Amino acid sequence: MLEKSYEQRAVTIYGLLHEKNGAQQLQFAENLLTQHPRDAVLLLALARICMHNQLWGKARDYLEESIAMDADADKYRLLAQLYENQLDAPEQALSCYRKGLELAQSPLPKCLPQQTEP
Repeated sequence: MLEKSYEQRAVTIYGLLHEKNGAQQLQFAENLLTQHPRDAVLLLALARICMHNQLWGKARDYLEESIAMDADADKYRLLAQLYENQLDAPEQALSCYRKGLELAQSPLPKCLPQQTEP
């Protein structure tokens, strides 16, 4: 289906599938990436496929690239879990959790003091 009609919703579903031949699934998705190189949804799907195939470094790279194009709390949570559980990088995990939380929460009302970064 994706070969004939590229739809981001289908890409999202494809990234959530756990194919028996994970290498073939990854190769197909990477071929799509050559045709759609700036697609944050496809990069997220690739990250998930890499995680399923235990390609932790590659998953991290795809997630970071997806976040750079279109950051959201769920992507940061996924990256934080990857850092925490597979890459043994607790400081990076904490940073990702923090960034995701900041994206997920509403800004403070103007009457409350804003926290400034050091």
